[in-house]
Amino acid sequence: MRRLLALLPLTVSTILPASLALADGVVIASGAKGGYYHSIARGLRTVLREEQDITTEVVATRGSLENLAALDDAESGVNVALAQADALQHYIAKHPHFANEYVELSDAGKECAFLVSGGARGIDSLSDLSGKSVRQLAVGEEGSGAAVTWSYMTRLAPALRRAETVNVGFIEALLDLRSASKTSAGRTVPSAALIVQRPNAISTPLEAVLQNRDDLRFVPIRAGDLADADREDDDPAYTYEEVSLGVGSDYRIGVDTLCTRSLLLASRPKLTSEGLAAVGEAVLSSRQYLMPGSD
Repeated sequence: MRRLLALLPLTVSTILPASLALADGVVIASGAKGGYYHSIARGLRTVLREEQDITTEVVATRGSLENLAALDDAESGVNVALAQADALQHYIAKHPHFANEYVELSDAGKECAFLVSGGARGIDSLSDLSGKSVRQLAVGEEGSGAAVTWSYMTRLAPALRRAETVNVGFIEALLDLRSASKTSAGRTVPSAALIVQRPNAISTPLEAVLQNRDDLRFVPIRAGDLADADREDDDPAYTYEEVSLGVGSDYRIGVDTLCTRSLLLASRPKLTSEGLAAVGEAVLSSRQYLMPGSD
């Protein structure tokens, strides 16, 4: 497994109130409210409560790295969490002991990275972000899936570290990218934005790109762009494929990019064998509705 550089330090002591540290229940670290991970967690909570009468709580978080840190924290009540596969590899590289501390319960579906540029920015390939000119890349909020993926990508292609990452919301970034100016309200605007999400999910940022393709465009990411293309291990960080967006619409398009997987994980130390079995049964019961592994 590749060694990765650390992202920003995480503090999990305040992620979960003491009242939620349930000795005999399930506490799921999800993601932001309204997001894909949060919907999965809420669905599992319903199944565990109604079908198995198990006390279950869902904790909203900033995303994968915060979830992993909470799952690993002995003082946290979190015993089930969702995370991207690249974030898991990142976390284990920084905390090797965790490799023996978790159980993978289920593949929770595909997530892909979409690099977006504006027509006036001159970003036509991934390598353009590592050029001599300083480029800024919007990766969403601190700890977001895009920030995790970009960190992994810079490990595979160190030259990409020349690009500066900025924690700018994706809609704000796209509005900036549509402008031909280099500044907006007295600040430098990003040269590109990286969005990570399920390819077939309804997404306001991706819909905005698809509907404004005179001003915005997807920049391809192909296997040769990163150093992991020829990896022979059984668990590569990414797959490279052409992903269809806008299915069923007038602006359908295929985008060459990289994809990772979402995973549902459980803590070995925090759940009994009976608890693991109960969560596993709930996953099987709800999988076809909540975690379509084929998409």
